[in-house]
Amino acid sequence: MKFSDLTEEQVNFFRLVDNKTSEYTDNIVELTSSGDAPFEGDEIYIVLSTTATKTSPVGTYVISGTVDAEHIADVADKYNIVINDGTYTITKKALTVTANNQSAEYTGAEPTVDQTEYTVSIEGLEISGVVITKEAGVDVGQYELTIAYVNDNYDVTLVNGKFTIVSKAEDVE
Repeated sequence: MKFSDLTEEQVNFFRLVDNKTSEYTDNIVELTSSGDAPFEGDEIYIVLSTTATKTSPVGTYVISGTVDAEHIADVADKYNIVINDGTYTITKKALTVTANNQSAEYTGAEPTVDQTEYTVSIEGLEISGVVITKEAGVDVGQYELTIAYVNDNYDVTLVNGKFTIVSKAEDVE
């Protein structure tokens, strides 16, 4: 119904769908609206919905409100109902990815870096695409392990590790 269709007997009923926010992978928070209340004895039910889910990518989503048709029939002629949509925002979740320290025995050749030796700050989270690079060097000593990881749904903090090349153990008889 348009505002121009308002009859003298109708009353404007305005509802504003409240904006909501949650972090990526968190449960969707309760959707709410605010605004006018119907006259005493009248019931108008507003059904709120969004396409956002806990696994939706970071971004914004519409929260829409519709009148529950089953409960409006008795009072529909009294009201010009206007519902303004809201916005649901999924924000980045903080994630720290740490390169675990590694070591190898001296061989004179560049040692192999184990690409699975890292930890994440979110218990149970499995990620892929982590790259661990060792500072060049083959001599006994300590070298920087640099970790790289990108995911648009996380605010990623990277913590580098150390790679230690130790002296080859001597066989003792």
